[in-house]
Amino acid sequence: MVGVDVGVNTLATLSTGEKILGPNAPRWALRRVKIRQRRVSRKMQAAKVPMGFAPHNLLPKGIRLFRSQNWHKAPNVLARTHRRIAHLRQDFLCQTSTRLCREHQAIDIETLAVHGMLTNHRLARAIADLGGACSSPG
Repeated sequence: MVGVDVGVNTLATLSTGEKILGPNAPRWALRRVKIRQRRVSRKMQAAKVPMGFAPHNLLPKGIRLFRSQNWHKAPNVLARTHRRIAHLRQDFLCQTSTRLCREHQAIDIETLAVHGMLTNHRLARAIADLGGACSSPG
């Protein structure tokens, strides 16, 4: 039997003393998401300039923007990055849970109110990066 304590610094600390660190993907992935999100935003701003509107001004209703092929491709590239991050997190959690189930006959995991912890803006990203956002509220 093994007890599992879920934390923010480490994904899990086992009662045997073993610490399981979370996946490292979010560190480099957040940088990629920032860059690609900026590209999507700049494509929208660039579409406003030929029409004589400054990027910070709102467009009047009924004005259609010229949309290039790159304008259409940019959100898909961003979505692909988000999807890759989600798959990396999910794969890590599946591998970890499978390993724990194979090595131990009984597992006792602490109950956390993850939904409530995500409302704390200082901890929300750290908890979500460890896959805590997948849990149901309550």
